[in-house]
This record gives sequence, structure tokens and C-alpha cells, in this order.
Amino acid sequence: MKTAGCGKIAAIALAVVVLTVAGGMTTGCGESKKEREAREAQEAAAAAQAREQMAQEQERMAQEQAARAQKAAAEQAVEQARTGWYNANPNANAFEISTAEQLLGLAQLVNGGNDFSGKTIKMTGDIDLSAYGKGSAFNDGKGWIPIGRIKERADNSWEGRLFRGTFDGGGKKIHRLYINDNTLDGAGLFGYTDDAILKNIGVVDVDITAKDVVGGIVGSSNGKCDNSYSTGTVRGNYFVGGVAGRVTGGAVANCYFTGTVSGGGVIGGVAGKIYSRFASVKSCYSTGTVSGNEDVGGVAGLVYAGQLTGSYSTSAISGNRNIGGIAGRTSEEEEDGEYGFGDGHISSPPTVTNNAALNPTVKGKSSVGRIVGKYDGTVSNNIAFAGLKDRGGRTDRWTVKGEDTSDGEDVTAEEIATDGTLGARFHGKPWITENGKLPVLRGKPANIPAHLR
Repeated sequence: MKTAGCGKIAAIALAVVVLTVAGGMTTGCGESKKEREAREAQEAAAAAQAREQMAQEQERMAQEQAARAQKAAAEQAVEQARTGWYNANPNANAFEISTAEQLLGLAQLVNGGNDFSGKTIKMTGDIDLSAYGKGSAFNDGKGWIPIGRIKERADNSWEGRLFRGTFDGGGKKIHRLYINDNTLDGAGLFGYTDDAILKNIGVVDVDITAKDVVGGIVGSSNGKCDNSYSTGTVRGNYFVGGVAGRVTGGAVANCYFTGTVSGGGVIGGVAGKIYSRFASVKSCYSTGTVSGNEDVGGVAGLVYAGQLTGSYSTSAISGNRNIGGIAGRTSEEEEDGEYGFGDGHISSPPTVTNNAALNPTVKGKSSVGRIVGKYDGTVSNNIAFAGLKDRGGRTDRWTVKGEDTSDGEDVTAEEIATDGTLGARFHGKPWITENGKLPVLRGKPANIPAHLR
């Protein structure tokens, strides 16, 4: 940095053509006292301005540094809030969470490659997901990021980030889960699980709109989903269920859904599709409405293989083809690529047994049944409300009646009110029963709805 001195004074003196006589004296550099004073005043002013500019620059740099430190601290605080429960002891086998941030941290960890195999996460308090829900800027306004995902690589292969641990909801509730992404496959609280256990979960007031494999609790379930429930609205294209979009293995058991499920094909009040002989839906029920185009059922849309047993539905069902009060369709074999997801393998025959179609209506144009719309495999010991109406509002067109047929055996309103177990189909654990009521899985037995009186 240059400083003012005699050299600068000499430069100024060379530029001066006429020397003022006022004052009568000059400096050693050829300037008058007045000129010197003026120069010194200018230099002092310039020096003061430079000091001020330097101070301002230093203040700006200090503010930027403070902002960076504040941002880093905030990010660290967010990271701590989300994953501190895990990072404190990643080698532990059991963890507890109780906040929306911690639940999002679980999604972050699983989707980053930690499958939690052999580990248990338990909820210890209710969680409200409003901060990541409708109207928020989170995830570009698309809402919740499901726990577990499958991502397509550039070479068209698939990269899985699946949850393989145990998630215990502890009987607590997760409120206001919101997803609005019509490009998303694998939507729900969980996206994809493999050999996982989901239990004691309550997801209430869900509002989910996604593409394929969509459920109120889990998109694609392989393992167990037990003693859990969801309420609200679930929408999608294919493989859509109130609890699970697709059950590829294991069981969805002791679960229920209350609300609205809708989509294109393979739509179920509890599960969209039961996929393999290793999969089952049992001791479940749905209430509300279930609608779609094809393969629409009160409990499951399509039973490709496996079992659908000991379940009932009081939902209003509607669609075009393969529409049933319990299952839309059962099929022993699926053509390769059906709905864009088939793998062409042959499975063992599916079974639909010990169920009760208590729906007010089952409306469809072709292949419509009180129990199953279209079926292969075993259909046995099923009953259906005698007053169940078709799309014309009639009850006399159900002609394939019997416990082992697509329309099931008649059960009257009086019989339903007399026997809360519905012929011992819903007797003992996990059911809670009382004569004059409908069986439930938690709380007090439900009042019989108006259409069943």
C-alpha cells in the first residue's frame, strides 16, 4: 500500500502553474502554507475514507463469516434433530423417536443406504407431519419422502434402498401425512420394505396422491405389517391400497383402513395386490369407499397368489370390470408385463376364505361378484349381506350364491345383529366382538351401519 509523502507533494507541485502569493511563504516542496493545509486536509479526508471503507469491508467479511457459521450451526442443529438419535450410538439395536424431524431422519438414513436390518425403531409419542405437508415448501411442495425407495439407474437397472428393520409405532399416531407426486412409485409412510416388521402403527388423516404402488402405511410390503391402521384418502394409478399398495411377501394382518381409496387398476380397501404364495392379508377390514377401473375389491384388488382370509368390508365398491365386495379378481397366473409390473411367473392357486362382504353396494359392468368379481383358485366359506345392491340398485341379480362361490352365502341384517362374530369368522384374538355390533381390531365394537339394519 502506498502512503502520502514528499513524492506525492512533488507530483502535486509539478501540476501547479501559478503559485499564490497569499501567505507569502512556501514549503520545502514548493507549496504555500495554504496549499499544504488544503492538501493535508484532502489527504486526511482520503485516509479517513479509506479507513471507513476498510472497516466496512472488515464488517462485511465478519458478517459473512458469522452467517456461514450460523448456517453451519443451523444445519448441524437440523442434522442433530433428525439423526442425532441414531448418530449418538449407531451400533445400538434399539432406538426411540418422537418427533417429525426424527421420523424424517429415519427416511434420510434409509434412503441413504442404511437398511436397519436387525434393529428396532420405536415411536414414543404422537407425531404431526404438518411441517412437511400441504402448503409447505418441503420437497418442492410434494410432501413426505417415503422411507425406502427404489431408483432407476442410467443403465436401466434398479438400485434399492429398502427398510429391513422393525418399526414399532408403539400405539402412537402419525398425523397429516401428505404426498402429492404423480410421478412417485412406492408411496406411503414407507415406500419399500424387505423382510421388515411394521407394527402398532396408526397413520391418520393421510392425503396421498402418487403414481403406482401406493398405500396409506406402505407402498410395497415384504415382511409383516401387523396391528396397524390408516385413515384418510389414498389415490394412485395401479396397485393402490388403504394400508398397502402391494404385498409381495409376508402378511398384512390385523389391520384396517377407514376412508377413500381410488385409482386405475388393482385397487383394494386394505391392499391393492397380494402378489405371491408367500403373501397374505388376514384379519383385516375396510370402511368407506373403494373405486377404480378394474380389479377393485373391498379388501384386495387382485389376489394373484397367497391368501385373503378372515376379513370383511363395509365399503361401497365401484368400477368397470372385475369388481368384488372382498376381492376384485383372483388369478393363478399373470401374463408377463401386466400393468407394467408382471414377471410372468406361475404361482400357487390363491385362496379367498372365511370373509364377509358387508358392503352397501358393489357396482361394476362386467365380472362383478359380492365376494369376488372374477376368480380362479379357491373361494370358500364366505358370506355376503343379503341386501347388498348392484349398480342398478337391485339385490336379486346375485345368482351365484353359496359359501364357496363368487357371490357368497346370504347373511341377513337380523343375523348380523344377532351374532357379532358373524358365524365365528371373527371370533377370539385379535377381534373385539359384541352381539349387535360389528367386530373391530381396537377400541369398542362398532355400531352397525345404517345399510345393515
